[in-house]
Amino acid sequence: MSRTMHIGIPSGILAEFCPSGVHEIQQLEGGQVNTTYRVIDALGDISVMQQMAPSSLPKATEDFAIASDHLRAKGWEIAEPVRGISNSLTPVDVFGKPWRSYRYIESDQAQPPHSQAGFRQFAGLLGKLHTDLAELDYEPKATIPHFHDFSHHQAQLTRRLLLLDNKDQDMAEMILDEMQRLPDIPGAPQLIHGDPKLTNGLYRNGEVFTFIDWDTLMRGSPMLDVADMLRSMTGILRDTNPAMNKDALLPIVLGYYAQARPDVDVDTYFDQAVQATRLMALGLAARYLTDIVDGSYFQWDPDRFPDNASHNRYRAERQVANFAAL
Repeated sequence: MSRTMHIGIPSGILAEFCPSGVHEIQQLEGGQVNTTYRVIDALGDISVMQQMAPSSLPKATEDFAIASDHLRAKGWEIAEPVRGISNSLTPVDVFGKPWRSYRYIESDQAQPPHSQAGFRQFAGLLGKLHTDLAELDYEPKATIPHFHDFSHHQAQLTRRLLLLDNKDQDMAEMILDEMQRLPDIPGAPQLIHGDPKLTNGLYRNGEVFTFIDWDTLMRGSPMLDVADMLRSMTGILRDTNPAMNKDALLPIVLGYYAQARPDVDVDTYFDQAVQATRLMALGLAARYLTDIVDGSYFQWDPDRFPDNASHNRYRAERQVANFAAL
């Protein structure tokens, strides 16, 4: 097999997914885990091709293929994994790296400006997603170890407590204490997205219409998705209004509630969502502080920070601020 590269894609992988030949390849920006390309083959068909990161599990693509079939049958416009000519969803190149390909979905080139209305619409679409995924009885074969496992994150941080400097120790002790006080995430497990942040939606004419990046597909309480969504939105809302509080989340939660129809009254659900969001923020802060010691999980930005510890400390402080705002 040739080792010739074509704009970053080995020729053997192109032969797998584009047997008719290749017309154009463009590397896409924004991918934080997998290296992603937009490919037009000789017949004019457009696909998205990804070199999977070491942290990505090939079986996650098989899991998503099943979820994708289910959701497209429910009327969703959603990515469709493509099998190569070898019938594999994740063929491996000559360097031992797995690749995958999806049918391309036309969408806006950029997210719309952030707004309460946009956040509420995003939440409503997440509610519809949960309603439809609840009908699929499937156990994913690939799961990220300890993903959204708050007890594990607490234990990991506790083991590293004395390896942190005094200021970080103070923050860690506060995080551990507050996590102990917060209730567990409520809700029966079902299939959920796992990482429903705003950048994991596709937008058309300024409105979100589907979700992407499904490597985190898992069984868990839908409240995990809701809390992670609200946590990310809280950070954005605080950037605009540092005095924001939990009331700013109410219209967003109502957007979700109207679609998902949880089996509790809306006031109870809002309180549960706020508490879950606070726990989600602290759980992520705990992971950032843990990585100050380990320095092996989160990428850091050398253009903005002198080292990994500085970036992780900054990110942990932002999540603690999100917790405090609510």
